[in-house]
Amino acid sequence: MPQNTKSLGVAFKDPELEGALLTGCTYSGGTSTGGTSTSETFTTPTITAPAITNLTEVVTATNVILASETGTTFFLHSAASFVSTLPAPAAGLNFKFIVKTAPTSNVGYTIKTAGDTNIIFGVDLVGATGGGTAIVGADIITFVLNSSVIGDRAEFNCDGTNWYIVTAATLNASITAAAT
Repeated sequence: MPQNTKSLGVAFKDPELEGALLTGCTYSGGTSTGGTSTSETFTTPTITAPAITNLTEVVTATNVILASETGTTFFLHSAASFVSTLPAPAAGLNFKFIVKTAPTSNVGYTIKTAGDTNIIFGVDLVGATGGGTAIVGADIITFVLNSSVIGDRAEFNCDGTNWYIVTAATLNASITAAAT
C-alpha cells in the first residue's frame, strides 16, 4: 500500500480528501486502499507577522538625517523655516520630503547635502506650467516661503556619489535649487 505524502506550497485540491482545498500546509502519513484513506496528519506552518517599521517622520525643526533612515518620508510641518541635512552619499539611500504645512517665514524649508557639496542632479517638475527645469550640481534645495504649498515634494536617490532628485510643485519657482 502506498504512503501518501504531498508538500503543498500552493493551493492544492486533493481528491482523497473529498475536495478539501489546502493551502500552505503539508499532507502526510496514512495508507490508502482503493481511494479510501486511513488516518491522516496535517501540519500547518508557523506564520510570523512581518516586521513593520514606521518610515515616516514629521519634521518641525532642523534635522540631520541618518543613513539608517533610508526609505523615510519626511513631512515638513512648520510655518517657520528649518534645514534638513542629508547624510554622506551611499549607494541605495533614498528619502522623500513632502510639504505638510506651507512655509510662511524666513526662507522656507531647506534640504542640503552633507559638506555642502554640489552633487544634486535631477529635474524640477511644475504642475502649473507642465514644464520642468534641470537641476545640475546643486547642494541646496529650498521649498520657498509663500510659494510652496501642501503636497509639494522632492525625492532623493543616491548612487554612492551623487544625489538624483525629482521635485514636483504646484506653482512655478516654489522649489529652487542652488549651488553655494
